[in-house]
Formats: sequence, C-alpha cells, structure tokens
Amino acid sequence: MLFAALFMAILVYFFTKNIPHTYESKAKVYTGLGSGQSLDPNKPAFMDIYSLNNAFDNLITIIKSRETLEEVSLRLLAKHLLLEKADPKFISEKNYKELMELVPSDVKALAVRKLINNKTSDKLNDTSANENLKVEKTPEKITTKNDITHIVQYDETLYSISKKYNIAISEIQKLNNLIDFNIRPGQKLIISKSYKTENIEDTPTTSEDQNNIYYFVNENETLELVSQKFNISVKDLIMWNSLHERQLKTGQKLIIGKKNDKIDNDNGKTEVQPKTANKNNEEVIGQSALEKRLDKDFDNSPELEQTLRNLYEYKSRNDTNFIYGLLNYNYKHYSLAALGEIMVERVQTSDLIEISYESDDPAICQQTLIILCKILIKNFKQIKANQSDEVVNYFTKQVENARERLQKAEDELLQFNKENNIINYDEQTKNIAAKKEDLESAYQDERMNMVSAQAAIQKLEAKIANQGQINLKNSEIISKRNELAEVTSRITYLETETERNSQQEQELKTLKSRSEKLKAELQKAIDEWFNLTNTSEGMPAKDMLNQWLDNVIRYEESKAKVDVYTSRIANFSKNYETFAPLGAQLKRIEREISVSEQEYLSLLNSLNEGKLKQQNIELTSNVKVIDYPYYPLSPKVIKRKFLVAMAFLFGFFVIFILLIFFDYFDQSIKNQERIKEKSKLEVAGVFPHIPKRNRRINYELIKDRMADLIIQDINLTKTAVGNKYPNITGIISNGEGEGKTFLLKIIGEKMLSYGLDVHCLSHSDSITLNQNHFSLYQPDLKYNTAKNISEFNPNTNHEYILIEIPALLTHNFPSDLIKTFSNAYYVCNAKRKFSNADTNSLEALSKLMFSKPKIILNNTATEAVESVFGEVPRKRSKLRLFFKNSLYRRK
Repeated sequence: MLFAALFMAILVYFFTKNIPHTYESKAKVYTGLGSGQSLDPNKPAFMDIYSLNNAFDNLITIIKSRETLEEVSLRLLAKHLLLEKADPKFISEKNYKELMELVPSDVKALAVRKLINNKTSDKLNDTSANENLKVEKTPEKITTKNDITHIVQYDETLYSISKKYNIAISEIQKLNNLIDFNIRPGQKLIISKSYKTENIEDTPTTSEDQNNIYYFVNENETLELVSQKFNISVKDLIMWNSLHERQLKTGQKLIIGKKNDKIDNDNGKTEVQPKTANKNNEEVIGQSALEKRLDKDFDNSPELEQTLRNLYEYKSRNDTNFIYGLLNYNYKHYSLAALGEIMVERVQTSDLIEISYESDDPAICQQTLIILCKILIKNFKQIKANQSDEVVNYFTKQVENARERLQKAEDELLQFNKENNIINYDEQTKNIAAKKEDLESAYQDERMNMVSAQAAIQKLEAKIANQGQINLKNSEIISKRNELAEVTSRITYLETETERNSQQEQELKTLKSRSEKLKAELQKAIDEWFNLTNTSEGMPAKDMLNQWLDNVIRYEESKAKVDVYTSRIANFSKNYETFAPLGAQLKRIEREISVSEQEYLSLLNSLNEGKLKQQNIELTSNVKVIDYPYYPLSPKVIKRKFLVAMAFLFGFFVIFILLIFFDYFDQSIKNQERIKEKSKLEVAGVFPHIPKRNRRINYELIKDRMADLIIQDINLTKTAVGNKYPNITGIISNGEGEGKTFLLKIIGEKMLSYGLDVHCLSHSDSITLNQNHFSLYQPDLKYNTAKNISEFNPNTNHEYILIEIPALLTHNFPSDLIKTFSNAYYVCNAKRKFSNADTNSLEALSKLMFSKPKIILNNTATEAVESVFGEVPRKRSKLRLFFKNSLYRRK
C-alpha cells in the first residue's frame, strides 16, 4: 500500500512539474425566467418549479449547443485572423504565433481586413442591414431609398428574412426569381425595388423641419420594424412624431433622427446612429455603458462579418478541410471539445446564471465569454420570438381571410336586398300577410254588397211601370251611371293603394268630388224624367227611383271594388310567389354571415391571445449581462503539494480498499479460524506456503516445529487410546494436490530422526525414504477390501505406521481398514474453498473412527502460522529492530 501511494505521489509530482498556467473569467447573466411579469391576468406571473427548471435547462442547452459553440469558435478565429500582429487584448503573442503556424495560407486569405464602400462593394458581400435603409437628403428634396438588398447569413432562412423585413416569402421569391425555398449563405437577395420622393417645396418647412431626417413607411411596416432598422427606440419615434396610435400607414412620413445624429459617409448618405448619452448629454454609465461596451467588444464590423461568412462557407465545402478539422479535433481555444469546457450553472435559486471559462490565455478567456454572451442574447431572443411569431402570423392571415369572407357575405346581403327591394323581410312579409287578409275580407264584404244591391235593383225594376223602365233606359241616365261606375272604380283602386303620393292624393280628392256631383246629376235626371207619382202598387215613384238609384250606386261601387280587390289579390299572390323563395335564400345568406362573424370573432380572440403571448415572451426574453467578463490578470493558483498529498492518499486507500474488497469476497480457507468454523474440528498443524526463493523467513525451522507438534499429537492420541500395536495414523485428503505426500515425508523423516520405529505406506513413488521404513502399495481391489494393513502390505511389524490414503473424491476408501486407525489427519489446501464434499467426507470419517479426525492446513500465508507457531522467525532490518526494541523498553 505504501509503495502504491508513493508511486502515485511521484507520478503526480512529475506530471505537474511543467503544468501550464490557467486563467479563469466569469460572467453573470440575468434571465428573468423566474420573476418575469405576465400581461395575461389569468396566468400567474411566476412559474412552477418544474417549468422553471425546464426553462433554465433550455437556456443552458442553448449555451452548450453545437451551433452556439461553432459560432463562438469561428467568431474568435475571425477576430484573430484579422489581427496583423499579436494584441494582448485579444490573444497573446505565443498563441498568435502558434495560430499563424497552424493555419494554412488559403484559410488566412479568407480574412477581409478592409471593405471599400462603393458601388463594387456588393462583390464583397457587404451585409450591413442599415446600408440599404439610409436616407438621402438634397437641397431640393428628400429621397428615401427603399431598394433593399440583404446578404444571407449562415443560419438564416427565407422565413426569418421575411420576418426581419416584414415582407411575404412569395414576394421575396418573386423579386429574386426563386423557384424553391433554398438559399445559401452569402447570397444577395432583393427585398424591395420601390422609391419614394418628397419635394421640400410641397410641404411647409420650418427651421426645425430642416434639421429632421424623414422616412416614408413601406407597406405592412410597424413602429418596431422601423425602430430596429434605424436603431431608434419606439418611445423616441412616438415622441418625435407626436403619434397617438401605434398603427402606421403606408407612405406615412416619420422623423427618424436629427441632423446632429447623422454621420456622413463616402457616398454622401446619412446614417442614423444610436444614442449614447441621455437627455442631458451626460456620459452613459452603469448598465447602459456595460451594454455599449459589450456591443463594442463583440465588434459587428463588416470586415468581421464578411470574414465569418467566408469561414462558414469554407467549412461547409466538405468534412476534410482545415476549419472542419479545427472544430472537431482537439485544438485548444477553437475546437468544440475545448469550448465544451465552458461551465454554466444557475446562481442558487435566482434568475441569474454564471458562465465561467478557463484557458491558458487571459485574453482568449475573456473574448470567448464576451462572444458567447452576445450570441446567447441573440439566439435566446430569436428562439423566443419564433415561438409566437408563427402563431401570430397564422392568426393574422386567418383573421384577414375571415374578415374578407364576412365582408363578402354582408355585401351579398346588401346586394340581395337592393335587387329585391327588401328593407326588413320579416316586417314586410308580416305586413303583406295582414294586408292580404284585410283585402280578402273586404273582397267578401263588397261581393256580398254587390249581390245584395243587384238583387235590390232587380226587384225595384220589376216594380217600376213600363214607362219608368223606358225612362230608366234614357241615354243621359245611362251615361251618367256608367261614368259614376268608372269614377267609383278609380276611387276604390286609389283607396286600396298602400302608399300614395301627393298627385294620387289630389286625384282621389277630385274623383270623390266628381262622384258626389254625378250622384246629384243622376238624381236630378231621374226627377225630371219621371212624371208618375205613384206606382201600380200605389207607392210614390220618386221614392222607388231613389231607392233604385241608391242600389245602383251601391252596386256599381261594390262591383268596382270587387274588380279592384280581385286584381289586388292576384298581385298579392304574385308577391307571395316572389317572397317565398326569397325568404329561404335570405336565411341562407344570414346564416353564412352568422357563421363568418362567429369565425371572425373566434379568430380575432385567438389573435389577441397570440399577441398577448408574444408580448409576454418579449417580457421574459430580456436577457442582460450583469457581470461583464473580466480580463484575468493572474493565473489560478495550482496547489501542487495538495495534489501530491491527495495522490499519495488516493494510492494508499485505493489499494487498502481493494485488499479489503478481495478479502471480503475471498471464499478460500486461508487460516485455521475459517477451517475450524467450517469443519467443526480441531486443527493439528498449519504449514505455510514455501516459496522457491527464501531469503528472510526460516521456513525449515517452521517445518520442523510443525512436524514436532503433529508427532506430539500422535503420541498423545496413542496414550489416550492405549498402547495399541501398531499405532496406525492415516493422512487423508478429499482431492489431489492437497499435500499428503509432502506431510508424510516430513513427519516420517522427523520420527526417524528421533529413533522411533516408524514405517510409511504410500501409493505415490515420489517419496525417498529408507527402504526399510517405506513401502508402496497399489489402491486396487485388494486394498479396497482389506480389513487391516497386513492384507495388502506385510511390513506391519513396526510401532508406528503412517499411511497415505488416496484422494477420497477419486478413489474408494476401505471402511474396515479406517476403523483400525488410531488417529487420522485431514489435509486441506488453504487456497481452496471448503466445500460440501469436504463436510460429507469428514462426517463419514468421524462415524468410522474412534476419535474424530483432525485438520492439517497446508499452503497457508506465513502470517497464518503465527497463531500456532508464534512470531515467525525472519531477518529484520536494523531500523526495524531499533523501533521494536524501543517499543519494548517503553512497555
């Protein structure tokens, strides 16, 4: 154990001798995941613990993702390739030289150190989004150039580009003649081809207007999109333009900056720049300065962006190029394996995460974290925004489609009502039905009046004398009667009209006056023509003629009304035939309107919920760097002594634990305590394993001492059972190779050296003893059936006989012979397991013998002998003897 511990300590000491210095930098980022606000009153502002842990796991996964680490690596490499010499702010001189030696010339050529800002700059793939959104100003007019082009980034799609510029994907495909959705990094896309110009003379200007820079809103543009284009806050846009609502109209003129906020470039264009000071023009400090510094260190220069695109394009060519290998092999600083050592963890239960990174270069350590923080903010916002943008866009389109369907259905209803003169179908049909009932009732009444008047006329005419009938047929009376009938018919027609204009009212009034006049004239004509005063029945003729006239007038009026009512009823029947199918069609149109309206309201509600969720996501995606990645000035302290000490302890305890482990699971016999526990028998002797090279331990002394103990035990047994002649001792084992022959030889030689009369019997010819005291026998049938030794060996005239019995597992043993044994020793190899076969053998032997057999343990560890022999004699160093004697003196 001490050797292993020292070996481990020396190894650690050797390998930490030239260990490089390590620098560490850290950054803390506020996520707002747990304590974010919610605009939805039905949704709690705080998430449950499971959702919160899931949100943090997602954020950490974004940081550790392959795409994020690839962008960090290539941005870091692009920065270093753009350096003309080593800059301690970005990379040390040593690492810069190593990088320049490592990078091939074709990769170095990908670095674009300067871009020319002219008409040929498109060839260099300048992708600055603000370049296409500049505002030109001349003394005569202000022109907004909307011919927008975009250079595709490596991680962009048509959908993300359409969202960025708020333009339909189909429009981008149309402008660029794209037949599918496939685009490649570095590809130049046209976003818009329109121009808008406003002459200054067209609008009154003031001194303040002349200092403003204007922008004309494109179709579907919002305040947020304009603010992002020109890096202006939405609050400033609303304040500068005195906006009362957030909705913008196409062509609307917006103030997007002041003259003091522009920078003239080589092309004479003006560019709106973000504010860097507060309202009082004070220097920005605190968190705002931190964000500004982070943007500056991130360095979004066109040169860097173009170099980055070149590196991505080079990497994507195949999987055998240098950039691909740099990322996937174990290159320090730039490989994914090296960047995978970035540690990210949540700060206790707060909304903060801590990002730490270790490197042998302090500048690279800081720059790596700076780039990572910025990429994290960008990717996190992009992922969050994409979660709801698609939903909002979907429901926006569906709401617009539903609104169009609803508008179409309402227009169809309006056109239907106009074509069929319908104001209120239900009221109109109810009115028609009521008028028809009134008309039919009046028709029946007038028909009855007409019939009764006709009957009265016929009766009166029958009573009048022939002269009266002749007079009644006078042409004047007939003429006035017919005219009265026509006037009455016209009056009835006008009175049955539902709606009459002023002209009809005047006509009706005139006709009624004419009717009264005709009645008077008719009465006068009758009075003049009839001279008879009495009828044949003695009635006054004048009274009868008056009755006749009244009935004639009533008859004519009723007849005219019946004709008019008949015509009206026919018209009402036609109206019924017209209105009946119109009702079904009207119900269908109204049902379509109801369904479209419900669909529109439902989609509008879903759209509002999607926008609310979108705003909630914006609130929870406000990731900010709280602790800026610092530049480490001194390396981490390497506790070399501590590491060496820990290595020593580790080596010691590992071996110690392994020994305990092996000892615990070792099922071998090993020592006399275990054999006693297993066999329940006494142990007569313990013989150690004797190695071929023996320098320190006196094994001969141990063998002699153990042989003496066994001889002593044989004599004690002889005394206990009486002086039985000969005294037979059996040496038995369950299997081969247990050491029976070895023990027979040692004990036999030792007894002979004491002058005892002993004879050894064995079935193995490997023993070399005096022929007078040793003989071989064969374990054949004669041996198996023997009842005493003399039956298979005549040499029995000795005081002590030692016999080696063949292995019990491979040979039969003579039961009658074993009964004659005075004692028996069961030999076991200490390095094997004590099995059930051993237990059964010992039980069988115990039943046959007068006294139980005893165990001789062979091939044990030297330490196991000390329990029987005492301290094992060995050669000890002077230092060991000194400490041992010192301890004894103290005792």
